[in-house]
Amino acid sequence: MTLPLARARPDVADDDGRAASLARLQRLVREVNRDLDLDRTLQSVCQGLVEGLGFDVAGVNLVMPDGDLEMVACAGDPAARDALLGTRATRQTWDELMAVCQPQGELLVDYLHLVPTEDSVPTWVPDRPATDDPLAWHPLDELLAPLRTARSGLVGVISVDLPRDGRRPGPEQCELLEAYAAQASVAIENAQLHTALRAQHEAGAEALGRLSALVSSTPVAIVELDLEGRVRLWNPAAERIFGWRAHEVLGGSNPIVDPAEYDARMQELVESPVSREQVRRARRDGQLVDVEKSASVLRDREGRPFGYLGVYVDVSERLLLEEELRSAAFTDPLTGLANRALFSERLERAATSGTGATVLLLDLDGFKGVNDTAGHAAGDRVLVEVGRRTASVCRSGDLVARLGGDEFVVLLGGDDGDPSRALDDLGAEVLADRLVDVLAEPFEVGVTSVSLGASVGLARLHGAGSADDLLRDADVAMYAAKAAGKGRYRVFEPQLRDRLVERTELVQDLRSALASGDELFVRWHPVVRVPDVRLLGFEALVRWQHPVRGELPPGVFVGLAEESGLVVELGEQVLLAACRTLRTWQDTVPGTDHTQISVNLSPVQLRSDVVSTVRDVLRETRLHPGHLVLELTEDVLLHDVDAAVEVLHDLRALGVRLAIDDFGAGYSSLAYLKRLPVDVVKLDRSLLSGVDADPAALALFDAVVGLVRRLGLTGVAEGVETVGQWRLLERLRCPVGQGFLLAEPLREPDARRMLAVGRPSSGTVRAR
Repeated sequence: MTLPLARARPDVADDDGRAASLARLQRLVREVNRDLDLDRTLQSVCQGLVEGLGFDVAGVNLVMPDGDLEMVACAGDPAARDALLGTRATRQTWDELMAVCQPQGELLVDYLHLVPTEDSVPTWVPDRPATDDPLAWHPLDELLAPLRTARSGLVGVISVDLPRDGRRPGPEQCELLEAYAAQASVAIENAQLHTALRAQHEAGAEALGRLSALVSSTPVAIVELDLEGRVRLWNPAAERIFGWRAHEVLGGSNPIVDPAEYDARMQELVESPVSREQVRRARRDGQLVDVEKSASVLRDREGRPFGYLGVYVDVSERLLLEEELRSAAFTDPLTGLANRALFSERLERAATSGTGATVLLLDLDGFKGVNDTAGHAAGDRVLVEVGRRTASVCRSGDLVARLGGDEFVVLLGGDDGDPSRALDDLGAEVLADRLVDVLAEPFEVGVTSVSLGASVGLARLHGAGSADDLLRDADVAMYAAKAAGKGRYRVFEPQLRDRLVERTELVQDLRSALASGDELFVRWHPVVRVPDVRLLGFEALVRWQHPVRGELPPGVFVGLAEESGLVVELGEQVLLAACRTLRTWQDTVPGTDHTQISVNLSPVQLRSDVVSTVRDVLRETRLHPGHLVLELTEDVLLHDVDAAVEVLHDLRALGVRLAIDDFGAGYSSLAYLKRLPVDVVKLDRSLLSGVDADPAALALFDAVVGLVRRLGLTGVAEGVETVGQWRLLERLRCPVGQGFLLAEPLREPDARRMLAVGRPSSGTVRAR
């Protein structure tokens, strides 16, 4: 499609027309200078070209943002105007046109014609004149006047058709056309400038609005002061943080800065353009608020200061949170005492100070029983009270910490960071003794009271040394106190460490013995029916044939096995060995079909899959469940009683018999005795001891035997060592006895021979 260029009338304007055109041009100049309506101005240009220069149609084509040219103004023949106004030519067409147009001063002459081709697609073809003077050639197509601005360069073109009757516009007409084009270019540039200024103004207004909204909505307090310290800006955040309303402070002095300090502060800012600091300021209500302040000097374009800007961030909540986090990081949440992290830090500082350090490590005795019987909430209350009592006997400068569980520690002089305030050796022992005494007092647990006690280990470092070694020494001393009977303190000595090493080596040896299977064996202690002194069976007692230390009794290593977790494997091996032996006896020794064996279970085993273990052993050995008695000590009552009762019922469901061992030596709860699904009660040797000479002991033993009998349980008296005690069992109708009077624990061949006879070989007791 051709450019939408105008067609000229055949007549050319005369002198009067040209004069009128000049007058119109002058009016146009005035219009351009006072009118910013570009559409109206360009329409006036077209109208002047038609009415003043005699063209039939004249049009203004402007380059659009997409590069196309669009006719935006047109005057002349109404039909042509209506057809051409708003039409477009592509950028490619415009570029092709510019490539073939011939210059004529500031004007261009277009020789291109739009002609159809064979495929009906119109195309541009040149029709150039034979002379060098383009205006001398006839017929001419159209005359173009480029429109240019300083801002954008070529922005469009004014187009008018040239006559095809041989006449052409004269120089004056061309000059007038150029003049009209120049005024149109000025109008376009004015419009561009006006648009740019308006956009800049709108952008500035928008930015100012955003800045105002930001200042109003930001949570940061913004305060502007003039050089005299008067408030010029006080945003809503400043109202919220400091309490004064804007109308109360604008024009007055800054209420959060001492006026006497203002000049000095301003001078500091002049020398250091920006300052940042954390300060505390008074609010209107007198409360103090912590803020981070950034201050700077406001300067004009010449660099002269004209004011001061302060930006304040309320950090009160952040500081409170930091303090809470710091407290949480170094405070035990249950007791409020220092925790392990803070203690370790202070201990390291004290150990490396060179002035020495003293540590008292304490562990409650029997605390687990409180948790298991009264619940963890009650246990927590006990721990809180332990912390309170411990702190009450220590000095204000001593650091009291809870390391975890029921383990507490005291670093003498550690709370104020002055380890030199640690007590001397005697003073530290006095404090340790006071701790033992104060923690031996009963603790209130619900409606009852519980006596626990504590074992305390004391270790002292003279000079600089290792914090880890010091704490380990206190731990060694604490375990030595427990081993010595609990409820006491021990001072660390190097030999205690040797004993700990010995215990550690023994645990390792036991682990190896369990793996090899050839060092552990069973001795058999007879269980005898009192009325006829007939052998009912044996209690299987484990022994350890240590390759270096010789034969070791269970008291040496069973406790270590429980502490190290090896007791489960140890118990399984003993159970399997005992059941295999009894099965062999029953298969080879006549009259032993109803012989029983008793095997001890540790409370730790109840927390393992002991039911499956017993079931598997019975299945493997083909042993009748009723011939197996599983013995548990009263310690089972100090753990999770409900869980223990459930396990015992599951064991009972297998058909095995259950016995409470050493009854009367510890907890001795008759209520639990009634609750537990047991068949046998083995009375501790302490109940039988002294009955020959102590009427009270005799009365107590008689009452317990009678109680067990009335509960429908089988009573077994342990520790029978004299004939008099045996006769007492006969008189009190205690059905079963066991003790060294009858026999010591036997090796398997000796037990087999006793089993064949059916009674103890000792002649000291006989059936009556």
